[in-house]
Amino acid sequence: MKYIFLAFAMVFTLSSNAQSAEDYLKTGNGKGKLKDYSGSILDYNKAIDLNPAYTMAYLNRGVAKGFTGDLSGAVNDYDKVIKLSPEAYQAYFVRGVANQRLKNYAAAIQDYNKVLELSSQFKTIDVYYNRGLSKAEINDYKGAIQDYDKVIELNDKDTETYYNRGIAKKKLSDYKGAIQDYDKAIELKPEYDAAYNNRGNAKSDIKDYIGAMQDYDKAIEINPQLADALRNRDIARKQLQDTEALQGNNKPSSIKQQAAELLYNNGKAKNTLADYTTAIDNFNKALVLNPGFAEAYNNRGFSKFKLKDYAGAIQDYTKAIEINPLVAQANYYRAIAKQQLKDYAGAIPDFDKAIEYNSQFGDAYYGRGLSKLLVEDIKGACLDLNKAVGLNYSAAAALVKEYCK
Repeated sequence: MKYIFLAFAMVFTLSSNAQSAEDYLKTGNGKGKLKDYSGSILDYNKAIDLNPAYTMAYLNRGVAKGFTGDLSGAVNDYDKVIKLSPEAYQAYFVRGVANQRLKNYAAAIQDYNKVLELSSQFKTIDVYYNRGLSKAEINDYKGAIQDYDKVIELNDKDTETYYNRGIAKKKLSDYKGAIQDYDKAIELKPEYDAAYNNRGNAKSDIKDYIGAMQDYDKAIEINPQLADALRNRDIARKQLQDTEALQGNNKPSSIKQQAAELLYNNGKAKNTLADYTTAIDNFNKALVLNPGFAEAYNNRGFSKFKLKDYAGAIQDYTKAIEINPLVAQANYYRAIAKQQLKDYAGAIPDFDKAIEYNSQFGDAYYGRGLSKLLVEDIKGACLDLNKAVGLNYSAAAALVKEYCK
């Protein structure tokens, strides 16, 4: 939420007679620009002591009080300006801001109305925007949308206005309209975590749970500490599962498969980032939705391997192969995991399968040759190692030189 304050160097045609009062006004303004608000207030006090009708001193003292958090004091000063000069539209604006911060939203709206009545030029975008925020706070969402529309007419690149209009539309159950506004906010600010989270909420409202989870995932990717997105993603996942249960589906539906694919892709991305624990969590959830997902078992095996859970990796590769014997290089990786557990004889049949599927697989020839070497099948080892060298697997050359004379 943004609020707009007037600068200290404000000038408009209000009466001023005392020269010394003007001097204090100038020094107060200078201190205000340096953010010495307490010091500026003391100077404005002196200006007012010398000229009790000095409207500019009241106005700028109110601004300074606003910056110190004395909002009630600020409102009192703006009241004084308006009493002395009822046409001072700037005073209505800053009083509106102060009232808004005090949660006096109805009073703030009246002040913004008065600004628009008195001036068609003064900070028009800010007046409409702030009035829209105040209307939303008193549940006048239609009125808020009208004000946001006005801001966008004047500036179609205002990210926050699209975001807040999206909130108002969702409150009125215009979920598609809300999604369109969040789309625009994200287009203008691609790393807008709150917009992704809120768009996820709107998608969830129209039962697009897959799209909702994608948005929550993106929000969490941008801001891992965004508690709302973490909570909402779990809710969307539960809603998806409940929907499937109510439909009595025993087999993975297209919706479940899409959700599983989403989780699977998240897991692969986490593997790429070496976040293997989170990757496993994503693969676990994908497999709950689709227990026959061979690629998820295969990739979870990779995550476990990287965490040195070689036995767990072998179990996952075995499951992947049971479901789909051709799943990407599962035999090869199971063989590597077996080597880590010193099961060299058990690794050889897996290398056999990997080579059966790809006769030019230099890594597999090298791995099988190494296993044969370790079970003292020197002849078989040398055949494989020489084959690996022929396939440009350079690491095999050193073993050939040492063992295959």
